[in-house]
Amino acid sequence: MSEAIAIARAMSDPYTSRGIPGWIAFSCKDGHYVSSGETIIKCAEMIDKVRPITGIGINCTKPEYVESLIKDIRTVTDKPIAVYLILVKAMIVKLRPGMATLHHL
Repeated sequence: MSEAIAIARAMSDPYTSRGIPGWIAFSCKDGHYVSSGETIIKCAEMIDKVRPITGIGINCTKPEYVESLIKDIRTVTDKPIAVYLILVKAMIVKLRPGMATLHHL
């Protein structure tokens, strides 16, 4: 969350942000905690107080955690929520030099 705090401070500074709105997204390790260990609620509370930050995002997080994360965020802010998931659609397995197979997951 230290990076989010630094961005929030920069976004709050009229000389730095020039009034341009922005979003902050968090990668989460489960349905309630961001990767650095803080709760998503604590992060959303911080973002809710920073006017130039107009939304909160969830990225690089397993799909099964998203619903509870959104519910937690909604307990402390009405700002828009964006979800961007990176999903592995296929895995390439190299069998030997020059030969590989594609497995759809």
